[in-house]
Amino acid sequence: MAKDGSPPELPPAERLVWMLGAAAVNIIWGLHPVFTRWLQLHTRIPTMSLVFVVLLVSFCLNMAASTLSAPAPVASEPKEGQWRVGAGVALVYAARSSTNFLSASYTQAYTVAMIQMLGIFVMAGGSWAVLGEKVPAKMWLALSVSLAGSMMVLFGREASNDGAFTQRDLLGVAIQCTSLLFSTGARLQMRTSEGLFSPMQFMRFQYLGGCCVALMWSWFVVGPEASISPWFNLRIEDWAIFFSLACLVHFVAGTSQVELNRKLGVATYATFQPLRLVGSAAGSAIILGEPVTGMLTWAGLGTVGIAVSAYAVYKQQLKSKVTSPPPPSTSKI
Repeated sequence: MAKDGSPPELPPAERLVWMLGAAAVNIIWGLHPVFTRWLQLHTRIPTMSLVFVVLLVSFCLNMAASTLSAPAPVASEPKEGQWRVGAGVALVYAARSSTNFLSASYTQAYTVAMIQMLGIFVMAGGSWAVLGEKVPAKMWLALSVSLAGSMMVLFGREASNDGAFTQRDLLGVAIQCTSLLFSTGARLQMRTSEGLFSPMQFMRFQYLGGCCVALMWSWFVVGPEASISPWFNLRIEDWAIFFSLACLVHFVAGTSQVELNRKLGVATYATFQPLRLVGSAAGSAIILGEPVTGMLTWAGLGTVGIAVSAYAVYKQQLKSKVTSPPPPSTSKI
């Protein structure tokens, strides 16, 4: 990491690959509220029971991947502060995952994704305040246009359906706003803990923290019978969505975004977050049967895509100018 808190400079071609990866990961993350809404409304699985099982599967996959990728076990002493920081990582992720799951049960998936768009501002400010990252001026323009596009999607949906937010929708929005604060803290932890944990180790602490909190809540608050019995009534499509949520979203995308935050920087990675709205809108239509309709909605989706693409090109050009060597001097002595 550079002295000013910025991530290490990457060659232009390599940086482009990481940026494309950030786009794909965020589209996959856009399916998170779609999958959680399906499982909570169609199967009646209690939220914290779902959180526990999803994170338990993700933790097992993490351990398996770590075992297969490690050439040989090497005994080493824990780094100073590792367990203390790990406990903080676990607690923040437990709060983040539980509120993130819960919000999708109260309001539509793409409403949850729209609220998540506010995180690009919060995370950009947090990376500047905590990490000292330099934020290019034009990034704020891209973020503003992306947010405007996401708002167009929301208002277009409301206009086409001739509906209004209910108290249940407002509660879902409030829960997702709370989750947004925890999400910001989790992303900053990804960068500040870089010297203590590998991406796999970092995710392991997150999964364990979420599992512990969800297990205690399911056992002592919801009750063992109410938490376990719905799992025996799942259909094939329910299991398919469950494993997509646990394996594709939480494990593959979750592990990838840790490394993406470290390679690109928190502020740059956050610029791709509007693409989650695209994934949520598509998933809502195909999986939940809650299609997004209306010209204003589609115009908003196009605005988000254009803003993110334009910033990606601008950022790449800016990096190329910074890393390219100066031209040889032609002055004569």
